[in-house]
Amino acid sequence: MIRANCRARFTAADFDFIVRTLSRSCTDQVSLVDLLSDSETRDSILDHPRLADAILCNAGHLHISSQFYFYVLARHVLQQAGIVDRKLCDYIASLLETFSRANRLQAPDEIGSPGHAYISDMLIALTRATPEQAFLLRAHVGNYSPDELSIGRRPRDRASMRAH
Repeated sequence: MIRANCRARFTAADFDFIVRTLSRSCTDQVSLVDLLSDSETRDSILDHPRLADAILCNAGHLHISSQFYFYVLARHVLQQAGIVDRKLCDYIASLLETFSRANRLQAPDEIGSPGHAYISDMLIALTRATPEQAFLLRAHVGNYSPDELSIGRRPRDRASMRAH
């Protein structure tokens, strides 16, 4: 199940990246304790445009977590669009981070039958699933179904949307 928890999963390397990116000199650097101690301060620091610029302009390998990468970039884009809800950004970043791992498409192990690599296999498995397994399968299919994200609409849907 996808949860809006990217901010809770930042790593020490992520905070080191923040300090290196936002510090102008060695005396300017803030301790990690200061960054982590106050959530409002941390959130306002995460909104700094230099973080998104540093991520976008770096052609090399960044030593940051995928959850930090997607949170900072999603936050940057949402703010430009006038959307300031941090929880929504956290959820979108969690979705992007989860979908960036191709091996996550397979049904979770808790469902009990490995080998459901296709959504159609998972839907067929629903017919034989216990109520708990059915819940897990439905949640998993919902998280990975393109229609849930309003992407990959069928041409018929796009045509009917244009007609209205």
